[in-house]
Amino acid sequence: IAEWGVESCRVLFLRLDAHLKTTTNVAGDTFSIADITGYEVVQRAIAIEMNFDEFEQIRAWYEKLDRRFKLNG
Repeated sequence: IAEWGVESCRVLFLRLDAHLKTTTNVAGDTFSIADITGYEVVQRAIAIEMNFDEFEQIRAWYEKLDRRFKLNG
């Protein structure tokens, strides 16, 4: 079951990574609840040590949000 979950997440991340090549946030150019939800999903993937090497756009988007959230406490 765990392998299926990781593979499902990978498929989602492939789609999101491609989408983030065309926009700055998940739901367009404006920060929204979709970004917060996506951020939480990525945090869970990081917690299970999922490899993010192939997801350059997600990594950049996540790091941008991570800095934003840490600045705002």
